[in-house]
Amino acid sequence: MKKNRRSPVQTLEQSPAVLPLDQQSEGYLFAEIRMPENLAGYEFRECTFRKAAFNGRMRGCLFADCIFEHCDLSNLDFRECAFRRCEFHACRLTGTDFSGSSWQDVLLAGCKGSYANFSGGTMKMCGFRDNLLNEAAFTMCRWQDLELAGCDLTGSEFLDTSLKGVDLSGNIIDGILVEPKGLQGAVISPEQAVLCAALLGMKIRQ
Repeated sequence: MKKNRRSPVQTLEQSPAVLPLDQQSEGYLFAEIRMPENLAGYEFRECTFRKAAFNGRMRGCLFADCIFEHCDLSNLDFRECAFRRCEFHACRLTGTDFSGSSWQDVLLAGCKGSYANFSGGTMKMCGFRDNLLNEAAFTMCRWQDLELAGCDLTGSEFLDTSLKGVDLSGNIIDGILVEPKGLQGAVISPEQAVLCAALLGMKIRQ
């Protein structure tokens, strides 16, 4: 995770009006700003979004070296976006559609992402820490070096997704939907072994 980011060259804050933006934005701090409704295909580099109000479509955007802090991204369209060396801290991602997006060196920490859709995404060197992700969708995801720690994944879907090499032991995985082949190679705790056995159709004799 890249830490030495350049300080924003311009701070935009506390504006009640919709903010006009260029197709490419670099080095901005967007603080308590209402973003334009349609930013599909825009590029943001080395920007920080702090309590920024997003609304509308963000499909196909590029976010590189960006930080999201306490932003409400619920039910927004982030399909087919590219996230590079980004961080999400304490953001609301309820029902957010990230399907088909690519993630590289991205951290999600302390976010609430119930019903979020990550399906069809590719993730490389990403970390999910202490997030609420119940009933989220991770169908047909492909990942490498994924960290899951302290997340509530209750009822989440991992269909047609391999969990090989993923450490699930520090997460809540009650009621997850996963195929037997998808669990092969996953790391689980002794307590989770009973749950995983049930998912595989096995019965444990007491």
